[in-house]
Amino acid sequence: MNQLGAPSTYGQAFLAVDWLIERYGSAKVLEFLGRFALQAEPREHWRTVFPIPYRQFGDEFRSRLEGLR
Repeated sequence: MNQLGAPSTYGQAFLAVDWLIERYGSAKVLEFLGRFALQAEPREHWRTVFPIPYRQFGDEFRSRLEGLR
């Protein structure tokens, strides 16, 4: 359960997208978002666009957030 509320969630989402852009470029993030208009399985979008597994990104992002404290 998110005890910090919506502002914390939006802040983390912003930081995650910002980091994706920093690592892979805005074109890759736009490609990822654009894939949701396709008739494809949503879980495939990440694997198609980004070179690392989603779980790995989540783990690395969590570590990055902890380092910001």
